[in-house]
This record gives sequence, C-alpha cells and structure tokens, in this order.
Amino acid sequence: MDIRNFGGPWLALELIRRLKLDEFLAAARPAGNTADVTTVEQIVTTMESRYGQSDRIWVMNRGMASEENIEFLQADGRRCILAATKLHLKKFERQLLEEDWSTIRAGLEVKLCPAPDGDDETFILCRSSNRDWSEEDL
Repeated sequence: MDIRNFGGPWLALELIRRLKLDEFLAAARPAGNTADVTTVEQIVTTMESRYGQSDRIWVMNRGMASEENIEFLQADGRRCILAATKLHLKKFERQLLEEDWSTIRAGLEVKLCPAPDGDDETFILCRSSNRDWSEEDL
C-alpha cells in the first residue's frame, strides 16, 4: 500500500464524525486560558476512562511536549508522536542536514532516525519546503 494515497483530510473528518470526537474534545477541553502543556494528563485520562486504554497513538503538537508529559505517556506503555521542541531538534542537526530524505509528496519529506542517545525510540523527522520559515521558527 502506498501511504501517500491513503486517507487524506476527508478521512480525519470522517473519523471525528463517526467517533464523535468533536463531542469528546468539547467535554474534555479545560476551561479558560490553559497552556497546552498542562492539559495532556487530563485529556489522556479522560479519554481512557471513557473508552479504555487501547493501543492508540497519541499525537501532540510541540506546545504539549515536556519531559513530564513524555514520562506520563510512557509510564503505562502508551505510544506517542510529539512535535519536537526546538531544544530536541538540535540533537538531530546532522540528520537534518543529510540528503537521505524520502519524498511523501511535493514539498514534504520524511526520514526515520534512531534516538540520538541510543534509546530504542524511533524519531520521525519531517520537513516541508512549502512553509514560510522565519528566523524565530529555526
């Protein structure tokens, strides 16, 4: 199966509709102006109390990444994909500069890399030529 042709935006929308995730997220969302990094444990425990702890993969943006959240997610064997913080990206400087990227589609490339500290984790590096990068993003 060619993963580049699998799904698409309509698949995500259909999953949200069928699983009623929009209703769940509305109910699980913390009240007020709450920093993303402080909401991970509440969202995960709410989801698992309602639907059980299954073999899901938690996907989160860099605003939710912290050492505490990673430890919480890994404590019970949860799997996750987290956007790297700027500090973590520095550990992959050599891999980011190498030219052995796989093209997913025009403007989007990925590569798998082992953990820089020798752990058994696998990191997915992604880069997009379509994004307007600012100095602040780097």
